Amino acid sequence: MNAIDLTKRAPLSVPLAGFLALAASACGPSNIASGADAGGAADAGESVDAGSPGCHSQAKGADRPRKVILAHPFDSAGNKAEVYDVLDLSSSGVVTQPATRQTFTMGRALYNPIAFTPDGEIGVSVQEDGSLGIFRIDDAGAVHVIAAKYLEGFYANSVAIDARGERIYVVDQNYPNNGGGIYSVRLGCDDSLVAEGKLFESKLAYTMSLIPARPGEAFLFATALTGAQAGDSHLLNWNTQPPSITATGSVFSDPDAVVSDSRVTDDGHFALIADNNMFSGDRVGVVELTASTVRPVQVLTGLKDVAQVIPSTFDNSALAVCMEGNAIYKLAFDGANAAKPYSDPVLITYSGAKPQLPGASVRIERGALRGRVLVAELAGIRQVQFQAGGTVTDLGLTKFLTGYESITGSLGVQP
Repeated sequence: MNAIDLTKRAPLSVPLAGFLALAASACGPSNIASGADAGGAADAGESVDAGSPGCHSQAKGADRPRKVILAHPFDSAGNKAEVYDVLDLSSSGVVTQPATRQTFTMGRALYNPIAFTPDGEIGVSVQEDGSLGIFRIDDAGAVHVIAAKYLEGFYANSVAIDARGERIYVVDQNYPNNGGGIYSVRLGCDDSLVAEGKLFESKLAYTMSLIPARPGEAFLFATALTGAQAGDSHLLNWNTQPPSITATGSVFSDPDAVVSDSRVTDDGHFALIADNNMFSGDRVGVVELTASTVRPVQVLTGLKDVAQVIPSTFDNSALAVCMEGNAIYKLAFDGANAAKPYSDPVLITYSGAKPQLPGASVRIERGALRGRVLVAELAGIRQVQFQAGGTVTDLGLTKFLTGYESITGSLGVQP
């Protein structure tokens, strides 16, 4: 594999200090090898929304109990670990650890949200070595590992799963000559995995979001995309074969962004981009997505190490989760202000102590828990609730383990 290891660091004598060093740059360092843009995109295969429903496309009960998957990157002795905990989330929003602890092993996972197919059966974790950990949760709640460390020519930085639950799109942030681009992996109904190659070639591509409100479209942040005009924010179209580039714009005036997260509002109108480069970043960029343009709108500052940015399920307001800043901010939305639709970040009111190294964050989009956000913290899971009218309520932190073993990494919850 040509991709280089983006996250390897020299070991530190104190394991927690090692984790703090990792957490301080929530998306890994930016010292990847340089190279000239070259080549082109491969054939894309089927559209992300084409044809009849896929085998993993049908959402299950909106108010059923869900499984929460939480990675632990250290063991009780402070050594590196590859353990995932299986927790229970009740229909009323209570997260508990089973009386008999349920765990499984894949690769070490630090801070990425764990993605799920729409039916919640298949989960995909982006791991420290650039591999994907892929698992299935059966109807009884048992976890079966499909691939502990899946690698097929890419070094995964983030993933997105299509609406049919049949394809995993892998974002490799390397330069083109080192494998950078967007890859497709087909997920069979029999749990088979078929690497379909590279769809787009790119440089410093960090995150991609499929846009449910605009079937077949996706937002990609990459400092360069082969075939696109110069810019860092790209609107892609899977309704053409092969997939094509609709529009490009630049939200940041410099090339220094190290993007830890980007997400699109539920109405498909805005993309929010979290940059946690401590030297030139600590900001959230906002672009407007029209049918044929990507328009830079504003850049929000006053943040520290933005790990995640999560839009509300009720309106276009959002949360900015700041890992090293030990804080969660609300980004209020004013649709009447076209020049500055988002207000300056404001700290939410915490229930109990303030967050400690909040990182991987996932939200629930359906049922009574709609708008619930689960945030992995240093030693547990915090829950925050979006509500209609733009309000946000912190519901506090739940701890599960003690010592080094309690340190959290990647987090996922069944949709």
